[in-house]
Amino acid sequence: MRFFLFSLASALDLNNEQAVRQANEQIAANLMTYYTPNPNGVIPDLGDFPWYEGGVMWGAMMEYIKTSGNATFSTTVVNALTLASEGPVGSFLTADENEGSVWLGRWNDDILWWAMGSLTGTEMFGNVKMPGGVTFLNLTTTTFNQVYSFWDNSCSGGIMWARDKSSSKYGYKSTITNAQEMMFGARLYQITKDAKYLSISKQLLAWLKVRLIQSDYTIYDGINKNLNCGMVAKQHSYLNGMVLSGLAHLASATGDQSYMGEAEAVYRKAISYFSRNGVIADECEPNCEYGHVSFKGIFIRGIGDLYTYSTNAQIRSEIKSMLANTIKGMLNTCDSQLNCGNLWYTNKKETNVHYQLNALELITAYAKTFGMKGEKMAAPTKAATFPTTTVKPVVAATTIPPMPFFAQTTTTTTTAATHTATASASEFHGLSHAAALVAILLYILE
Repeated sequence: MRFFLFSLASALDLNNEQAVRQANEQIAANLMTYYTPNPNGVIPDLGDFPWYEGGVMWGAMMEYIKTSGNATFSTTVVNALTLASEGPVGSFLTADENEGSVWLGRWNDDILWWAMGSLTGTEMFGNVKMPGGVTFLNLTTTTFNQVYSFWDNSCSGGIMWARDKSSSKYGYKSTITNAQEMMFGARLYQITKDAKYLSISKQLLAWLKVRLIQSDYTIYDGINKNLNCGMVAKQHSYLNGMVLSGLAHLASATGDQSYMGEAEAVYRKAISYFSRNGVIADECEPNCEYGHVSFKGIFIRGIGDLYTYSTNAQIRSEIKSMLANTIKGMLNTCDSQLNCGNLWYTNKKETNVHYQLNALELITAYAKTFGMKGEKMAAPTKAATFPTTTVKPVVAATTIPPMPFFAQTTTTTTTAATHTATASASEFHGLSHAAALVAILLYILE
């Protein structure tokens, strides 16, 4: 299949729906060149692609399919999610949850990233069985229940980030885990009409508003039960994105526009912090660790959800303008085939799987301004095969700061200063399968 190519990426007409959707398709196709079907449903492990980011990628691809109505990659993506959840086992923690919690989903947010693809799949395909696996609804609710079982009443509630109760990290309640579960609850309620999901979603939002969402709508990383429920006052873009998604879906599920009012306030606060010169940018740029690069894309996905479910013409106009300006910046980092960079306020042309993933999140969010075309689709029926092919390396020949391993403190060097910061939930997302043995040894020694 030949995809539409731009002789000059900057020539993309953002008012032309067909051109935008063609660009969306090309960027998605470029991202998929990093993946060769394999029994684990993951990107080839070259040491710099964290397991959780595979879940983010498949979630982004499912959002693309839902937005575009283009099923070209549907079979590949669905099979990757099925394989990652061990087919008939139907769990991203594998058949042995204890072992899975050590090797893969040590953190509750990790398995929720993977389940985000199955959640969107449930909305599109309905309650039908996936090739070689369970239904996506079963897989999604299993993950939801696995995570919610880590709620306890310490610090007035909240879900634990770590799954191992013997770990020194157990006691940290991350915003991202609780916001993800809040969003899942709202969407599962819309799918199943089971009131328990809506009740849990509201419970989690209420807890977040007391503990981690400030009165000015600044959102912080988490609190630590082991430190007198002290708050880790760090900001990350993806926290805002997930809260935006949760609030937008709650508004859609209940018809209560107060949720949308809160979402608008979160958006305006966040965009004032996570932008440069009218272009969406992460606070860690240009020195983001690999494990943090996708945070910006997750933030943008939440902005797309706010646009989709809002009825406020003013906020929709603000969002569309911000996304358009950001795409114009992104195009300056792309080659003629829309392999794109990540520093969208520059003209720096370098690409890798992380950067292309963010480009997909951005163009998909903008495509949503033209409407959703794939909200209901036929489910794939073809099981996975594993061809032997050569794929692009995960990272191009460019230099990017290395990821941290497990540590209580992390030293980050930027052009402005060198500082040491207390480790938060977000700082442990840099681990890939290649780092698993190191992680396990350190985990045992905790």
